[in-house]
Amino acid sequence: MIAVNPLDLPLHRDTYLKRERLVIDNFLQESFAEKLLVFLKTMPEDWWFASSWPNQNLEDSMELHRCAKVNNYYIERSRNAALHALDYNRFSYSFYRTNGDHFELCSCLCCEAIRFIKSQPFLDFLNSITGLELTTVNECFANRYSGGSWLSTHSDDVNGRLAFVYHLTKNWNSSWGGLYVAHNPDGSMSVLPPTFNRLAIFGVGANQTPHAVTPILPGVSQSRYAITGWIR
Repeated sequence: MIAVNPLDLPLHRDTYLKRERLVIDNFLQESFAEKLLVFLKTMPEDWWFASSWPNQNLEDSMELHRCAKVNNYYIERSRNAALHALDYNRFSYSFYRTNGDHFELCSCLCCEAIRFIKSQPFLDFLNSITGLELTTVNECFANRYSGGSWLSTHSDDVNGRLAFVYHLTKNWNSSWGGLYVAHNPDGSMSVLPPTFNRLAIFGVGANQTPHAVTPILPGVSQSRYAITGWIR
């Protein structure tokens, strides 16, 4: 059973209400977090999808290709299209993600974690901090940023009212890239490296929290793992 570690809810509530952002370290019981990270690292490769925006025709839609040798040509072509868009300052990304349940009633650790995030107790926990009266997880998926992955600056305006990232990466070297960067109202930037067993939440909507994930250098052998999504 997945359990949240004891937390100082009044302190977290006060922090979120002041900044509409919150970072909670050591979020879940470490034994489950450890097992989940190991599972994501060893999950069958064809359970991952190469995800990019815009599509190969540079239209504003996501392109997904299951990770398999037969799709390598299309994956590379999609990534190149996203890079081309980035070069012209358009919103773009390229990273790996899951896409829905692996199969109906899948009992793997990834699907177990996603079901927990979609559960009413987790929504109640978030509402006790944010006061947003959230009701529905709009989307939730595991993601893997590897060498060459990035997510350009955006604000998630259409995706919900609260965004979350549950980080699972250990011993990350900031020089590799893959850093979360939030653009503050005063023009400064807040930078967070991925940290194991850390939950980050932030309000979205009306260009509320522009943010990005910096590119990971090509050739870096390590990957950045997380579960992320949006809640209405």
